[in-house]
Order: sequence, then C-alpha cells, then structure tokens
Amino acid sequence: MAASAPSSTTPDNATAYVNGRVYTVDEAQPWAEAFVVSPDGLFSAVGSTQEVLAQAERDGLVIYDLGGRFVMPGIHDAHVHALMAGLSRLSNASMGLEASVPAAEAAGKLRTAACGCSYAHAFSHWMAGEVFDVDGFDRACLDGDYPEQPVMIRAAAGHSLLLNTAALRESGYDIAAEPAAKGAFFARRPDGSLTGRVAEAGMTKALLACPKPSLAHVKRALRHAAGRLHAAGVTSCQEASANSLMLQALAQLDAEGRLRLDMHTHIVYAPEWIGEEPAPRLHALLDAASGLASRHVHTRFVKIMLDGVPLAPYFTQAGLTGDGLVDEDKICVDDVVDAVVRYDARGMTCKIHCTGQGATRRALDAIETARKKNPGGPRHEIAHCSGVHEGKQTTMH
Repeated sequence: MAASAPSSTTPDNATAYVNGRVYTVDEAQPWAEAFVVSPDGLFSAVGSTQEVLAQAERDGLVIYDLGGRFVMPGIHDAHVHALMAGLSRLSNASMGLEASVPAAEAAGKLRTAACGCSYAHAFSHWMAGEVFDVDGFDRACLDGDYPEQPVMIRAAAGHSLLLNTAALRESGYDIAAEPAAKGAFFARRPDGSLTGRVAEAGMTKALLACPKPSLAHVKRALRHAAGRLHAAGVTSCQEASANSLMLQALAQLDAEGRLRLDMHTHIVYAPEWIGEEPAPRLHALLDAASGLASRHVHTRFVKIMLDGVPLAPYFTQAGLTGDGLVDEDKICVDDVVDAVVRYDARGMTCKIHCTGQGATRRALDAIETARKKNPGGPRHEIAHCSGVHEGKQTTMH
C-alpha cells in the first residue's frame, strides 16, 4: 500500500515556544513561560518551560526560544473599517490627514498625491482622494484642473465628501437647488447652489454613483488592511460597515486560505451611505447573513448609523432639544426600534452609532424594547457612545 502524502496539519506540526514572559489573560493562571501552538493556530498547551519542553521532545515538535520576550494573546479591535482603510492606503490620493489644506492648493495637492497611489484608477474614471479638510472649499477650486473628471475627496474622518461639479452632476444632485433632506448636510453658495461640500446622508448620491473597485482589488485592499492590523497585534476585529462586495471578497479569501484575521462583519442596515450600497441589497444581505459565515468570517452582526458627528461645520449629532426631547431632524434611521427588535429576534447583535444624547436615548429605547420582547436575546452595542443623558445611565447596567 502506498504511503499517504505528508501533511502540515497533523499534530506533530505544532510549534513549542519556551522561555517567555507570557500573559495568558486567564485569572487562574495569568502568567506562564511557554506554550504550544497547533497547526491551525490555536494555543494547545500553556505552562512552564520545563513542561512544554517535555511535551515538545515527546511529540517531536519544533522549539522556538523566546529569549525572555513578552507574549500575549492577540488583540480584538472593536471598531474598524477595513475596506475603507485598505483602499485609503492603496488607491486614494492622500492630501494630508493631519491639517487642513487651503482651497487654492487643493487641486495641486490632489494631482501630486494621485501620483503616489500604489494602485491608481481603482474607481474607474473617478478620482478619489482624502484629506483632513479643505479650508473654504468650493467646487471651483477643483473644476479648473478637473472640468470633466468626477472628483470625490473624503474628509471629516469619512463623514463628509468634497465634490467637484462633474461628480455632483454624475451623481444626480440638483446643483442649483438640491432640496434639504433629513440627516443630510449641504454647504451652499449665497445663491443656494451647492458648493460641493456634503456630509452624512448628503453623501448618499455620490457614494452610490462612484464606480466600485474590482473584486480582485477589494481582496487586495482587505489583505493590506489585515496585514496592518496583524502588525499591531490584532488578530480579530469588528468590521463596522460591511456590504456585499466586502463579504464576497472575504468569502473568497477565506476559501483560498489567505485570511487569518477573525472578522465580525457588521452588515449595514441603514443608512445607505455608510454601506455604499442600495438599501434593498443591504437588507437582502442581512437576510442571507447566516449562510455567508466561514471559518474566519462571522456574519451575525448588524450596523445602524443613528446620527452623525459633532464636528464643525457639520454638527450632525442628534442631541436633545430645549424641552429634553430627541432632535428628530438629526436621527438618520427612523425605524431603528423595529430594526433592532427584528434582528435581536434572529440572534444578531446590533452595533448602533451614536454620538449625541438624543441618538443614544433612542438606541437605548430600541434595545429596551427588544429585550422586553425577547428576554434572552444578544447583547447590543452603542458605538462611540459619547453622549449619555444622566437619566438614561441606569438603563445601561
């Protein structure tokens, strides 16, 4: 009978690490000297150097001497935007994220930065950039250099876009008289026409219109982001704005054995702009979530963006009115209570973005309603949670 082919997944392919200062995060044994990592990346033994050496010699394992170095389990990052970050590093023209750029220098900095992209033209004929901000922005500062090519620059940590006239036109904005919309910010010229600075729900048309990167490039961007997370000691994370393209890419990477990062994908329920995908497709993705899970991809999570951010000049956070009521004009998802109840019943955890006291109150009301209907449901999360009225603090216990 022919001998079976060698395998790298059998127990004898584990690796023993000895002579370390190992923090275990285990209250019963917080510190150790040595451990064994199985071929599939799990801690299979933890103990003293003497104990692990004995096991290694018995099982014929490769031994790595840590030389007294500190070791701890991988870090879990509770809020990342992996695809956004990967594309930022590889394909966005970075005009500087630490200080504002004068409007007169914007076009020149964008053109110079575009030459530094590792992978250019990821967004078809659109030019994509990023910046901390552009002081005194008006689309005219880009139109001279980019009269026909749509330009979309992300600003305000992703909560705002700076668009030239071509991008506004191709996205379907009424440049002369775009109507106001709930949860949207539109900067306007004195005549009421758009300057090109839009924020929160005001970004929806542009983010849906901008061509999407190819699946191959999305995979490349996710691998780049995962590599940077691994370099910081992160081995699992919560992706805070998952959509169809991301889940397709993650499924392929996991099947190909090229994903080692545990990804807890919070699939966007609403609003559309954070998912960069129409609502019907996002909701269908949530309905199919359980069938999209794989070894490193965990899909029982939902993202709801309930308000904006307390950043000038937008101030899109939903606070409380003078009468102590929720500022409804800045609540981005009107059916948040129904949504949380629905997904809670399915055993899906909701991550709800809230920065204002009004948004936090509404999120807590939604969670309280869900818990009354489904006492044994999952624990939900208020992301950022930077404003909690003292009258609601006991609800969080």
